Order: sequence, then structure tokens, then C-alpha cells
Amino acid sequence: MAGELVTLQLGHYANFVASHWWNLQEEYLCNGSQVLKHAEINSNVLFREGLTVHGQPKYTPRVVLLDLKGSLGSLKQEEEHQRTQSAQLCKTWEGPLTTHCTEAAEKNEYLRDLKKHKENSIRREVLRPRAANDTRSWSSMESKVYWLEDSVTVWSDFQRVPLHPRSISILKQYSHEGESDRLATFDLGFQLLSHPDVAEDFEDRLHFFVEECDHLQGFQLLCDWEDGFSGLACRAVEILHDDYDAKGVLTWGLLPGPSQTKVPGRNFNHVLNSALAIAHLAESSSLLCPLSVCPSFKCQPSPPLNFPHIQYQADMKYHSSAILASALETSTLPYRLHSSPASLSQYAESLNYCGRKVAVTRLSFPFSLARGWCLPDALTKHDPETSWQYLCPSGYEQNERCFTQAVSLRGVSAHQSRGFVPPGKEPMSRLHTCESGESVLSLYLQTRYPNTPNSVLLAETPIHVKTPFPNIFSSSIDPNGYLGEEKRSAATAVRQVSALTAVQSAAGLHSSLQELCAEATRFASSMATGIEQEDLSNALHSLCSLADNYKFGFGESDLDESDSD
Repeated sequence: MAGELVTLQLGHYANFVASHWWNLQEEYLCNGSQVLKHAEINSNVLFREGLTVHGQPKYTPRVVLLDLKGSLGSLKQEEEHQRTQSAQLCKTWEGPLTTHCTEAAEKNEYLRDLKKHKENSIRREVLRPRAANDTRSWSSMESKVYWLEDSVTVWSDFQRVPLHPRSISILKQYSHEGESDRLATFDLGFQLLSHPDVAEDFEDRLHFFVEECDHLQGFQLLCDWEDGFSGLACRAVEILHDDYDAKGVLTWGLLPGPSQTKVPGRNFNHVLNSALAIAHLAESSSLLCPLSVCPSFKCQPSPPLNFPHIQYQADMKYHSSAILASALETSTLPYRLHSSPASLSQYAESLNYCGRKVAVTRLSFPFSLARGWCLPDALTKHDPETSWQYLCPSGYEQNERCFTQAVSLRGVSAHQSRGFVPPGKEPMSRLHTCESGESVLSLYLQTRYPNTPNSVLLAETPIHVKTPFPNIFSSSIDPNGYLGEEKRSAATAVRQVSALTAVQSAAGLHSSLQELCAEATRFASSMATGIEQEDLSNALHSLCSLADNYKFGFGESDLDESDSD
């Protein structure tokens, strides 16, 4: 049986990405309450089972999230936490108390409809428990097209899957607003989670979810890199190692789209924070994967990634985070399927050979598949230079050489996965002669990446991009995710798509990490980092050494010996 994972979400953009990710997984549950027993994807790996007040099963993500003041919008935080804060205040202050109230954030149209649906579900649960999961109540919401670009300001404005009350921790020492109380630098974040009160609260929440697990296999960590959450994430991984040293930790470092800030020095901090995060997290994580639609760590803005069938605003977190969440939802399938033979640690070990603990993710989203095509047809027409994008910042070169990779394709049905060659006809390509979808994809990869170890996974389950996923697909994509001959109406939303990802230990990381190290070194002497100069120099030296691991030829003799055994 697959073991459980606990997910940590550290930072505002990390919570944007994670909110989309949990929403995408709701389809594997029955209206958010019951796991579908026949589902291809094992939701028990990431979700915990609880009960509603009326005794009905309810599934929530096994997650601890940290964010700053102003992140919750209209989402209510646990009352217990508020009572605890009030009690602590009363113990330390005996003078008169003044209560300051802020006006509750107004719910957007989607959240108002969602609230109405939940209230109706509760009524049905009380009156007719067996009908509590009646799917008919969703029909009006599912058929409605929402345009939330003007109403989403924080991640909680589109959080559809409910969170457990013990999941949410707001760090009230800092805020997203203004410059004076921003969690801006690596050292501030590291020090914050080193504070006894903050650390105790974090560990209490973590232990709550861990102690529920029967077979904990490890942790997923989503963290912001551009601000102080970079340092907070490094401290969090130290805590994980202290308490759960034998468990795997898979970390994604997240960077939003091109920055529009004109605040002096802020972009310099972004570079230094990212460099320090990679240097520390690559050492302490089982595997570290940068994710961003921005192709450069440099202070100067660079054009965002282009996807052939997506029209998105790269500087809008609501849009860019949806793309990254889709990459996560696909690339993590190897340890989330009922049929998965690998654990998170085994997955990471297959990609981090010879100290190469940083990996890049490539994404084809949506994967181009027209009605009537089979997988060999699609791969024959597939152009990786334009449609299979590197979600890796720092100006990743189009160097396809890699040491090893894990490739996942989803949304292609069994009958589409192989070609059909009529008797007496010549096959269109070698791909059309393969006996299975796995062999089709393996042959395609062997052609593009000769002598590279590949692990391949195919899943029929598509990505369900229902509301509140943004309407970013071009009109050439039909509601079922196929390339259509007719333009789709703007009044009709795309409901599901296929996707292709590759997580690669790639040679191009050599130049990427070197570029980041050089950029960070440029600013290190002139910026007030709050870090001892010796510690900063050691971190940058570690980053440069990490870059050298990705030179072709490094460790290849060892790899050849292991292959010959």
C-alpha cells in the first residue's frame, strides 16, 4: 500500500500554486467528501479522511501552510488559533484592551456560488444523508463560465477544496503590504521559523498530520524563493531532518512571473534569496525542482514562456500558478497512482545520481492531440522546441542532453495510446508499430535522448480544469481538450486536457546555475543580507560546485559501470 505524504506550503505564491493543485484533484473525490474507489489516482497519498459534524466522510489535504497577514481574504481561519492568541495576549497585558476590527473581505461571484452549494449540501446531509453527495447540485456551477481575473487578489479567492482548520498558520509579524514589514530576505525567514513560538506552532501542526499517518513516506515542500520564505523553507527542512531524518523530502522552489516592481533593491534580493535557497535546499532535500514561467533569475525582466495553445497573463499569479499546478499534478503521478511501484524517495533517487539534486521540469500543456489521432500521430507532429517548455528560470539553454528523466503523459485513453496499421499497409513511422503506449513513448524518448535512462508513465485520467481554473486556453482547444477544427466559443469553457511532463537531470543546469551564482556574487558585496560574509561565500561556493555536477562527463564512468552490471 502506498504511504502517506504531508505537504508544506510556504509563501504566498506557493499557496497560489497549491490552491490550484488541490482544486485539480477534487475530481478524484466525490464532491469533496468520498474518494472514488475505482479512480486511477490514489487520493489517500495526499488527502486525509475525516468526518463532518453529521458523520459523513470528508477528505481534506494533509497540508500545513504558512503565509503572511492579508492572505486569507474571506477565508476563515480556525477559531481555536484566534482564541489561543487572545489568551496569550491576556496573560501578558493587564491594562485596557482596544479591539481593532477590519471589514471582512467580500466574496467574489464564484465563492458566493460555492458557499450556496455547500449550504445546500449540508441541508441534504441532514435531511437525506444518503443523498448528501448528489452530483446534480454541481451542474449549474460546472456549466457556468467565471472570469475571476479582476476579483482574485489572494489564493483564498479561488480555493475550492476545503482545508483542515489545523492547516492554516498566518505569520502576523509580517505583511504583504508596504515595505517596512515585508518578509524580504533569506535571513529574516530563517530567523522567523527559528523563533521558539513560531517553531512550536509549526511543529504542532506538522505533528498533528504526521501522527495520523499509518505509513508516512515523506514530505512535499512548495516554497517561495524570491522573498524571506526562501530562508523559512530552509529552516523547515532542517526541522524535518531533525524529526524525520529517514523520510524523503521533495522540494519545489517557486517563482512568479516577470516582476513589475520598481522598488530599488527588491530584484537584487530576489536573486540572492534564490541563490541561497538553492544552495541550502539542494543539500538537504531528496530532490529540488525550480518552477517558473519566467525564464531568467536576472534582475532585468525577460519575456515569459509561450505555450502554443495558452493565452495567459504571465504577471498575474492566478494565471501563472495554474500552469505550474498542472505541471505538478502530472509530474507527481509516478508515486500517486494505485499501480505505482515507486515511493517518493525512490522517485527522487532515480533522478539525483552523483549529487545532481536539482532537476528541471518540462511541460507540454495541453498536450496536442486532435480527435481521431493516436499517440504515435501526436508524437510524430510534436515539436518540443515550441510546445515542450522548460519551467526553469535562469535562461535555460535549449540543450536537450540529460543524464536521466522521468516522463509522465496523462489524458490519452487506452485505445488512443497505440497506432493501428491496416494489413498490407506500411506504418507511418516506427512509433506506429509499437504494441503499447509505454513502448510508443519510450521509443520516442530513445530517439530524442539516446543512451539516457528513461522512466515512463501513462495515465488515462486527464487534468480536470473546471472552475475556478482560469480560462486561458486558446479557442483552438475544444471543451474536452482536443485540437478542434472549429473555434470554441468564449462562452464555453474547457473542462479537461491532456498533459506531458518530463523531470530531467539535465546538462543545461550547468549554465543555469553558473549564471545564477555569477549574478548573486555581483550583488553579495553591496547588499545588506543579514548573513555573515563567510556563510554567504560558502553558500555561493556550494552553488558553483553544484553547477559543476552538470558538466557532461562528471560521474559518467560510475554510471557506465553501474549500467554494465
